[in-house]
Amino acid sequence: MKPLSILLSVLLLLVTGFTGYLYVTCSVTVLGAAATSTEAQAQSEQFEEILAQYRAGAPMGVVFDTLPEGDAEDLMPRYRFITYHVQLRNTCFIPATTVEVEIVPRQGDVLQLPDPVQRGLPSSSEGILDAVLLSSVEGHTIRELRVTWYLWGIPFEKRILSN
Repeated sequence: MKPLSILLSVLLLLVTGFTGYLYVTCSVTVLGAAATSTEAQAQSEQFEEILAQYRAGAPMGVVFDTLPEGDAEDLMPRYRFITYHVQLRNTCFIPATTVEVEIVPRQGDVLQLPDPVQRGLPSSSEGILDAVLLSSVEGHTIRELRVTWYLWGIPFEKRILSN
């Protein structure tokens, strides 16, 4: 009986140590962030849909500011869509769940478009997450981005600047 208890104690220590090692070495790394800008006129259908949602009082996404009154043709030259591409690497043996990119707004930002799919990052993999912002053409594309994810049900956040 004594050898069995010693064996089980050693096994418990090994499992605890391995679990601790997994917990300490689990991380999601942000490899980079880039931005591409598209004039609203190039995506006129999407802009008109957003404008209709504003007029109905129910815009989809994270609202930062209102759109001024006017028709779509008059407003389109004043706005653009900025897409932020964030490259991530999951070095953990468990998947990262509910991975999201939140844009910290600046003056002139109107709306962060919603992502209709809940994103995840499989274990030991890389991926690219996109976030789309409707903004004024006067500003620059550099923004602070908050990347959040969950590992083992514990929330993590990393703040980065886009290029």
